[in-house]
Amino acid sequence: MKIVFSSDAGLSRPKAVDYVRSLKAQNPRLKVVDIGGAANPWSADVADAYVDMRPVPGLRTLTGDIHDPGLWREIKSEGFDFCICSHTLEDIRDPLFVLAQIRDTFSQGYIAVPNKHVEFGHIESRRYVGYGHHRWIFTLAPHELRLIAKWPFASHFSPRRRALAAFKASAVANAYRRLRGRKPGLSAIGPLPWWRRDLAGPNNELAFIWQGQLEFRVINADYAGESVLALARLYRDELASGL
Repeated sequence: MKIVFSSDAGLSRPKAVDYVRSLKAQNPRLKVVDIGGAANPWSADVADAYVDMRPVPGLRTLTGDIHDPGLWREIKSEGFDFCICSHTLEDIRDPLFVLAQIRDTFSQGYIAVPNKHVEFGHIESRRYVGYGHHRWIFTLAPHELRLIAKWPFASHFSPRRRALAAFKASAVANAYRRLRGRKPGLSAIGPLPWWRRDLAGPNNELAFIWQGQLEFRVINADYAGESVLALARLYRDELASGL
């Protein structure tokens, strides 16, 4: 998979539109489809059709559930050349199925999701992190898109607890636990070392344009581990690399 463009800061929609316009200038017959963009059809200037549960007024729409293999047979029959899938994958039940269909149907496209810093920041509430209706967290490693389920436990890493979490994981706190004969446990995990407050605002997204075969993988084979400690390590360590 060749990454043509990638970013985890700000919104990249103008970049995506400009890129598709340049492709269409080179090939006026290029067909573009936006998958899941009915709620906010920002790509209307370059998209030839949409795929969504509901039609986009005034624009051609293939309607249906994007988990339906029959809908994907219809998409493939249309001969689209470029795929836009923006802020859809984090919402759905089975992004692995949809990503597999995108991989098997398109050799180039644009994908955008909230970045991992957003999903561990306080966006909607001080009581939980990220967006409450989002099901998945993503990171873009050098050669693949990686994702992990967003369990309620994610709020353990609330930015409001960073100072306390750092102290509990410190050498002093660990030495005290050893003196008391206590195991480190969850308290030794600490805060997310890769989390950045400046990238955690609502207008930041992980976005990229790829060429070739889309590569993706679910972290730890979609197994959350045998304990909250194991899950905490997955969030801390497996989301650390890439954007």
